[in-house]
Amino acid sequence: MFKTFFLSELKYTLKQPMVYIFMFILALMEFFATVSDNVQVGGAIGNVYRNSPYTLTLHVTIFCIFSLLMAVAFFNNA
Repeated sequence: MFKTFFLSELKYTLKQPMVYIFMFILALMEFFATVSDNVQVGGAIGNVYRNSPYTLTLHVTIFCIFSLLMAVAFFNNA
């Protein structure tokens, strides 16, 4: 029963264009935050490198918040 419900919800969700738009937006944000010096999401300035544990933690935290906001858009029709 759970498997049937889960698979039907998964199929319905993957048919929505919003999923792919949000994944594209998150991928672009992370790409430009990693590659560009103009976009900084972890404060990688001075002696702090972009792959430091502090900067990676900030990246994960900020993108989790963005992902939670996007999850609200998925569940607003429930």
